Amino acid sequence: MRRNVSPDVGDDKVIALTFDDGPWGDQTGQVLDVLAEHGAKATFFTVGNRIEQDNGDAFIKRAVSEGHQVCTHSYDHAAGSGQGVNLGFMTPEEQKAEVEKGRAAIEAVTGTEASRIFRTPGGNFGDDVVKNIGPLIKAEIGWNIDSSDWRRPGAGAIANQIEDAWPGAIVLMHDGGGDRSQTIEALKLALPRLKDQGYRFITIDELLQYPLS
Repeated sequence: MRRNVSPDVGDDKVIALTFDDGPWGDQTGQVLDVLAEHGAKATFFTVGNRIEQDNGDAFIKRAVSEGHQVCTHSYDHAAGSGQGVNLGFMTPEEQKAEVEKGRAAIEAVTGTEASRIFRTPGGNFGDDVVKNIGPLIKAEIGWNIDSSDWRRPGAGAIANQIEDAWPGAIVLMHDGGGDRSQTIEALKLALPRLKDQGYRFITIDELLQYPLS
């Protein structure tokens, strides 16, 4: 059974920054650099087979050591029968494997149990997917603001989307899946402006500590 909830943060000016599809070479490191510069915490929804290549393990270790949350976004972003975007196209066994193998890739690096927070590829969380992977996860995390960085509309346009955030908002961005230089530049623009407005940047686990309604 699905229950859709949102955190009630009251007057707390907190935002959850989230990044999908990494780790992705040095650009994940550049995202981490910008976050560190501004004292921001984020949640990385990782793709398991990306952890296993291009020094992905090193970026996961760094993210964890710097206080970020690392969760799975599947093992291979629903490749093959999922057409790279939708677990719902896959068999129940394939769906479960995407979650289990994605978590195992994180655990192989961190040596600790991986979070059961999950984000489905493409945000496609239909009823069959809920039924098949629901017992394996604690929550599936959507978003309030799509930065549209995957369209590469320019750093300024991405920054404008991020700056539209409000208390308790979850912002979708990407550190993987292609060239994310615009995302990195957008963060350099948006984070100091939001900080000047009194915002703090927290992880999904921290956001879930607030009352849910």
